[in-house]
Amino acid sequence: MAPCTRTVRYSVGDDLMLEGDEVLSSCTICCCFPNKVQVQEACQLFLKAAHEFKMEREYHKAGSAFLDGAVLERELKMDTEAAMHLVEAAKCFQCADLSLCNLCILKASKIYDDVGLDKTTGRQHLSLALLCDEQGYLTRALEEYQKAAYRFNEERSISLKTKCLINVARISAIVGNYNRAREIFEYLGTEAVKNTELVYSANVLFARAGVCYLAANPQDPKGLLQKMEEWKTMSPSFADSRGSIVLRKMVKSAVKTEGRPETRIPECYYALLMIIRNTPRPDMQ
Repeated sequence: MAPCTRTVRYSVGDDLMLEGDEVLSSCTICCCFPNKVQVQEACQLFLKAAHEFKMEREYHKAGSAFLDGAVLERELKMDTEAAMHLVEAAKCFQCADLSLCNLCILKASKIYDDVGLDKTTGRQHLSLALLCDEQGYLTRALEEYQKAAYRFNEERSISLKTKCLINVARISAIVGNYNRAREIFEYLGTEAVKNTELVYSANVLFARAGVCYLAANPQDPKGLLQKMEEWKTMSPSFADSRGSIVLRKMVKSAVKTEGRPETRIPECYYALLMIIRNTPRPDMQ
């Protein structure tokens, strides 16, 4: 029986990749290394191919093309552009190859660390954090959120810094580091109180801090009551807020179950998931 033959379809992206390879190979035949102009030409062809593949939803090919372009940009000392295209490659591999996705994230993060306080670095670390977060790489996402928060702090971008720190606290709570999560939520709540337009946000942040406090110290509900009094002093409206009402119910439940570790306030952990995480997501690490 004759073997089945398969027709290979070459797209515009494939043609551009071949053209880019020819540019690099032709110049290496004539000299030991390709010159800068030829490398730039090949790089542009690879990036055009990447966009073509992306439009055709051939995500593995698109990721590979972005990666090839990024490699050439590194040779051309275009580090910021290389990191940006590594992020694009990671987004494409997100749909096709998670191991390559993670590899591109690591390479991009390393470049942004080396670049220093570039004005776009914070946003790029945030992009990486969101990508890792979506994929469930919580440890890496946590690191990237922290780096982004540091960059935004240097740039005095308070709102973006706050966004990153909230995610640091959220992930810390998800992985069980409730004390760290509480400290961050409490710090952000204290900062929000200083702005009259953010009083509601402060109350929500204090409520999250309270949930984390009780999750870390389920046998110390009285300690949470003391904390709540401190928060009421800073933000009087916290006393009648929804978060305060929820916390009081949780404290009441904790008092009832005191001395019975096997029945430690399940509603506390349920509330922790509902308040800190907008939607349930497993830790895929």
